Order: sequence, then C-alpha cells, then structure tokens
Amino acid sequence: MKYYHPSVRAGEYDWDRELLCIMPSLVSLPSKEKRNEVLVKWIDQFDFKKKNGIYSLCASDSIKLLPDLDWIEDKSNLGTILSDRLKEIRDAERDTASYYVNLGVINMGNAVFEHEERYSKCTFPNIDYQLLSLFRLWNAIQYYFPYKYLLKDNWNEILLNHIPLFLEITSRMDYESALKRFIAEIHDTHAGIYGGPTKKYLVPVVIRFIEGKAVVTEYYELKSEFKEEKQILQPGDVILRINSEAVDSIIKRITPYISASNEASLLRRIAVDELLWSNDTLLYVDYERNGVVEKSRIKCLPNRMRESTIFEKPHPLVTVLPSDILYLYLGSNIGGKVPQEIKAKKMITSNPQLSP
Repeated sequence: MKYYHPSVRAGEYDWDRELLCIMPSLVSLPSKEKRNEVLVKWIDQFDFKKKNGIYSLCASDSIKLLPDLDWIEDKSNLGTILSDRLKEIRDAERDTASYYVNLGVINMGNAVFEHEERYSKCTFPNIDYQLLSLFRLWNAIQYYFPYKYLLKDNWNEILLNHIPLFLEITSRMDYESALKRFIAEIHDTHAGIYGGPTKKYLVPVVIRFIEGKAVVTEYYELKSEFKEEKQILQPGDVILRINSEAVDSIIKRITPYISASNEASLLRRIAVDELLWSNDTLLYVDYERNGVVEKSRIKCLPNRMRESTIFEKPHPLVTVLPSDILYLYLGSNIGGKVPQEIKAKKMITSNPQLSP
C-alpha cells in the first residue's frame, strides 16, 4: 500500500497513523478469513482509479532483482477478494514520483526515504512506534535493497524473529540495541546507526586484528592539549583482556550487533569502534609485550581529543618512494594533487576505509 497505492504513495494520507489505527484490529482475530475481511474493508477506504489490462514488467533478462510480490497471488492464504484487491493496486496507474522515497539522480539512484516523521519526542517504552520503526526498516530492505538476493536467511522470517525483540524494548539503549541487531541481519558493512560513537571515551591507540590477535599498531594523532598524555600501550602489544573479559569473548558477544560483509570487515569494525571504547575514564587492560603478560589501568581520553580517525591521517596524498614507486594515500586529510602523467615504474594505492 505504501509504495504501490497511487493515493498513498502520493502522500495523501498520514500512513503511519493509518497503520497504527489498523494494527489493534488485527491482534486477536479468530481466523485468517476474518483477518482478510478486516483488511479488505480497510483497503477499500483508499480509493483509486483502477487500470484495465494485464500486468506486465519490462523484459526480465534486464532485471537483476524482481519485486517480491508473488505472495499477493496466494488466494489460499489471502482469499480471493483480498488477493484481487492487492493485484489491482499493483496494476494501478502511478506517477513516477513517490512522496516517501526519492530515487533521483542527485542521490546516485540510492533510495532516500523522505517525509518520514522522526517522532523525536517519543519516549520508551512505546510499542506502537517501536514496531513502526521495525516495519520501516524491514520495508526499506524488502523493496529497495539492491543486494536482497544475496541474503542467506528468509527475510519474512527475520521480521517475525525480531518482532518479540522490539516488543521488549523499555529504554533508548534497548531500542538502539534492537536496531543494531536487526540491521546486522543484512550483513552489509555500510549499514549501521550513525551520528557518532555511543561511548564517550577511548584509549588513543589504533588496534588491528593480525593473525586473529588484537594488536596495537600505532597511536592516534592527538590535539595539542592532549599531546603530553603518557601512552602505556605500545605498538606490537597484543590485547588479551579488557575489564577482565577476553577479547574472543567480547567479539562473540557483540558480533550479533554489527553489520559486516565478511569476517575482515567485522573485525575491523570491532577494532576501530568497540574494543577500547568506554563510558568510563579508565579501562583495565591485559596485554602481552615481548612474551610477557602485563595488566594496567589505562586512562581513556574524550573522543574529541583525536586530530584524525584511523581512516583519515595527515599523510600527503602522493609520495614518491625509493625505487621509483608512487604511493597514493586516499585517506589524506591534507590533500594534494595526483600528477597528470605518472611515470613511476609502480604505484601503490592505499584506501584505509577498505583494507585493514
């Protein structure tokens, strides 16, 4: 209805309100036949001009992923009347523009969900709006995620599995955890909750997973007021435990909340965004240095102390290395210009966002 019905997709109705109004009527129905009857009556409130003719798509060999609409043909589940109503909506004449979704060139074809009310004053628990957020996310993937065909698990079952989790939310922290867990189901490194880390403090060292171990590789660049802070951890140290919890245990505990395309991406996100972050100003860290295990109470600094992130450093864009090798560092925050003509024998390109 939201993305296909001509009047609804044109923004003529407050569709969140319509959804929240119909949901209580569907909770305790005695049979699917009664459910279908309620839905037909509800759908018939939203009139539109019906189209005569046979439904058709463009040639299927030019489409990688077809809309997942086969379910509306299931008359054994939906009944004849409801199934026919949904097919009429599918076949309806529609303007190309949608009130809710912008697929314009300015967004490079990405779906941008405009005109979705934020409900910024909503407090928890609020079951209606908790479910609404889940349904919004599920629909975004169902109708607009270009890699949906790569998902290993059944997307309908994933929705059913997460409804109980969203019903159990009692606080904003619960809400964010439920969102992260749901988003992780698509296994896409680009997906997540953005807007800054949820924890305030950080031990200012860079961690990378090397041969399965969390290894300190370098220091973050610090702002001037923090440059004199003593660093206890050193490059080469292997982090073993944080606040008495083994690193392997931490990975296992937080993996369900991180969306990552593969194991390397997962470990990178854990190393950069999770391991040495805290809401306290101190962390207890067990680490191995030169074969000796040591334990220290380490001071954390505010996130704002970093001059740059792991993905953005004050290295020049272009450097000429010995043996006539050109090094192109795409994470440069000081800029530079790529030569019009490259005469170097070899070139190395580094993109810190992609490679650990």
